[in-house]
Amino acid sequence: LLADAVSQYEAQDRPAPIEEAGPSEVRGVIRAFNMLQERLARSSEARVCALMSVAHDLRTPLTRLALRVEMGEEYMSTEGMTRDIGLMKRMLDNAMSLFRGYDETEEWQVVDLAALAREVSDDFAAVDRPVQNMADCPILLRCQPLAMTRIFGNLIENGCRHASNVSISMREEEHDVVIEVSDDGPGMSARQQRTVLLTDSRKIPSHADDDGHLGLGLAIVAEIVRRHRGHIALLDANPCGLIVRI
Repeated sequence: LLADAVSQYEAQDRPAPIEEAGPSEVRGVIRAFNMLQERLARSSEARVCALMSVAHDLRTPLTRLALRVEMGEEYMSTEGMTRDIGLMKRMLDNAMSLFRGYDETEEWQVVDLAALAREVSDDFAAVDRPVQNMADCPILLRCQPLAMTRIFGNLIENGCRHASNVSISMREEEHDVVIEVSDDGPGMSARQQRTVLLTDSRKIPSHADDDGHLGLGLAIVAEIVRRHRGHIALLDANPCGLIVRI
């Protein structure tokens, strides 16, 4: 039974553990195999999620570059295009580090979070996206800057896809930094709010929607927030829309 399970492992998605039976030595081997099988499955799922996350995140700077080209020389800012290209390069470098076996390798630094949000929102505003940044005062936080850039980029992109107006606000409350990205779109049902934050690769859709999106933006944000020991909540805006509070 153990030999069959080993030989068939690659052909199965997430095989059920083998029942521990037989002499103590055999039970020990089966227990070790079951644990190895579970670790390999989790590792594989994490890498699938990471790969799809990078593919999803690259769409944002690529879309901005395409819009700059389509809208003509007036919008083809060298500084903005250079920043987008640099962002894509850092994303790909991080992805390569991950697939070499070193996860979460980005260096932690103290950065001005408000300035980072302003930079990302300015990039969207530069290609006529309806983004209002109300994060004016400097807020210093030790974080992974590229990861935080991905948070702002994904949240703004989601808002722009579904709403006419998107706004970012930020404040300090005792020992916490609170970030809110809100929009005036159709919002989400309670069921959608429960599922969109999941990063389990078995729940990732196999096909993109008509715009080529896989709906991973909020799941990526949730994973980065967890890595920074934060909390994320989806709230209904008044009179309509969605508020993402971190």
